Amino acid sequence: MEPALSEAENVLIDAREAVANASNFLWNFLIIISLNTKHTLPLYF
Repeated sequence: MEPALSEAENVLIDAREAVANASNFLWNFLIIISLNTKHTLPLYF
C-alpha cells in the first residue's frame, strides 16, 4: 500500500475515533446531569 494512502487512512481513522470519543463524552455528561438534577433528558439515537 502507498505510504501516502496509508497515512491518509490513519488520519481518517483518528478523526473518526476523536468524533466517537467526543460523542461518548457528551452523552455521558448529559446522562450524569440528568441523573443529578432528577430530570430525564430526551435521548435521540
